[in-house]
Amino acid sequence: MRYRPFRSLSFWFGIPGLIFLLWAWVDSMHYDSKVSYKAGCRLSDGTLTSRYTSASNSGANVALSWTRPDVSYKLLSHHFDSTKRDPREQTSWLPLPSYHANRSYPGIIYYNLSIPHWFLILSYGFLWIVGILFQWLVVKRIKAGQRALEAEAGKA
Repeated sequence: MRYRPFRSLSFWFGIPGLIFLLWAWVDSMHYDSKVSYKAGCRLSDGTLTSRYTSASNSGANVALSWTRPDVSYKLLSHHFDSTKRDPREQTSWLPLPSYHANRSYPGIIYYNLSIPHWFLILSYGFLWIVGILFQWLVVKRIKAGQRALEAEAGKA
């Protein structure tokens, strides 16, 4: 009997994630959406600063931005914020990934990581297929063991 991946739970559990990633890609081409977190900090030398983290979905990219003091700090306050979805102009559907680190103030490093949706979908698809192939190998090995047991039982 042949292995049919569409009968496995690995196949069906992967479809909602793929549909979500495709929807997020199309949605990012029409709207900007962003969530951010800002925390007030006191550095070890006594100066006040902010630690900022944000994630945005816009223009076929998922962008992650964050700051990190390069010295020890104490958290003083924090605030979450979410921006309204704003219409955006059409941009490229296949941008390249990018990473940028910048030190503009003493003691603070700014990071920006941009991951294109096509890269997320390819990565998700690769992991999904690896899971299905792993399940196929397990099923194949179990069936081979069952055949060997049946062959031994038939000889006896």
